[in-house]
Amino acid sequence: MRHHVCEFLEREHGFVVDQAQISIPKKLTMSFRELRLRDCFADLAHAAPLVSELLHDRPWKRPRHWGTVLFTLPNATNWTLPHKLWHLDLPRFAMDQFGTPGVQLFLCLKTVRPGGGATLAIAGSHRIGNDLGHDLGSAPYRQHLARRHPWFRELFARQSRPNRTARFTCTTEVGGIPLEVVELTGEPGDLYLMDMRMLHVAAPNASGTARIMLSERLILEEARRRVYPSSAALTPPHGSSTNPTCVSS
Repeated sequence: MRHHVCEFLEREHGFVVDQAQISIPKKLTMSFRELRLRDCFADLAHAAPLVSELLHDRPWKRPRHWGTVLFTLPNATNWTLPHKLWHLDLPRFAMDQFGTPGVQLFLCLKTVRPGGGATLAIAGSHRIGNDLGHDLGSAPYRQHLARRHPWFRELFARQSRPNRTARFTCTTEVGGIPLEVVELTGEPGDLYLMDMRMLHVAAPNASGTARIMLSERLILEEARRRVYPSSAALTPPHGSSTNPTCVSS
């Protein structure tokens, strides 16, 4: 999968992944959609049994084409912990109705080092907010958390104490739940499977080299129907003998 991305970058943009770049354009617009449509990342489907296990063998949406490229050029001199844009890619469902509503995959295609643009996630945050009375999107959910917990209020604040990074990257108990901001760093081939109740955010890349990963969101069928009521029937759990119609992503 890595070689497809490297070949595309060199052919279309003259960007050689494994060589130091003398200069990197500030704006490098590109689309990796053709690679997805050519099923260059189909090997991500090997994670399907793990996804089914995490979703307790309930039906989930299997994409027709797998893999979205996450490509982040160096964009910062000094790495800082973001205070804004922490989000979920699904609503936070009332009373934790579905448990884990989906799983997001993150696969390293090259070494991603600390400070190198890796997605940040709040480990343990999937256990916060399970008592909501109604569904909330990301913005109102952040407001809800900030009102209830000083830890979140400080994380989302524009101004914070000088040791901000150390404070939030160490485990702290919040409402009886251990929380910690973690960077999804790793070596080529390392795979993360993230519960989609977990708050996360894009981070600056201060490493001097591009961050290249693959991602895919795999959503529980009943959660998808809640968000998109007009969705058709989706894919059965991995290994099911039934064969309903697939819906493309």
